[in-house]
Amino acid sequence: MLEKSIKSKGEDPLAKLGAMIATGLLNSGGMNSQFSFTSVKTDKTIKPSVVGIVMFLQLYYWYPYIPFIGLCLKPQCLIVLDDLLEVKQNLSFICSCKPSK
Repeated sequence: MLEKSIKSKGEDPLAKLGAMIATGLLNSGGMNSQFSFTSVKTDKTIKPSVVGIVMFLQLYYWYPYIPFIGLCLKPQCLIVLDDLLEVKQNLSFICSCKPSK
């Protein structure tokens, strides 16, 4: 649906911009990112993340604020090492999340 909005010639330019930003956010970090406003370890607010989202929300007043959204994104991945800090080869785990498209 987002690609259809981006490619459509009759679509409003603001709707196209919104679709492009949404596509970029969905694909950010190779679909391995999440928005994070609090620290997992200390449960305190991460100030750069809050500033990033507040500045991003001002994008309709000044478009150069759009890149501030990157302050909110935190990478998510699974890296498994053994006692010798070597990557485990034959590893299996269960994940109940839907596969990305």
